[in-house]
Amino acid sequence: MLLIQMLGCTITLCLESFQTLESVTGEKDEFFLLELGCAAFYVCYILVQLYLYCYVGERLLSESTGMASAAYECEWYNLSPNEAKCLILIMRRARSPLRITAGKFCSFNHELFSEVVRTSMGYLSVLYAVKSED
Repeated sequence: MLLIQMLGCTITLCLESFQTLESVTGEKDEFFLLELGCAAFYVCYILVQLYLYCYVGERLLSESTGMASAAYECEWYNLSPNEAKCLILIMRRARSPLRITAGKFCSFNHELFSEVVRTSMGYLSVLYAVKSED
């Protein structure tokens, strides 16, 4: 589900930016500011939605990696043997951090957010170059 969401955000961001660029460079009518405002709001909405997914994924990754170091830093020598064994299991499990993935294709983090924006703007430049040739 999140893979479709990420791909949809990429395509929608590209097309909506293209439409906004077209309305800015095209003829200006009486609804120009309304169109521009709605398009800008929608682009911001898409960016915020995608950023929230990426932020939550980044936080989950950092918190799950911090779990291993927190278990390592505790005073394990003061614990009972059973508690120390449980601590070893916690450290072993925390070695592989938790991630939110998009179809096991990529994990949601800040790098993915910048990649989606970069890809959308790349597609936008291709669309604008193809339209300018006509």
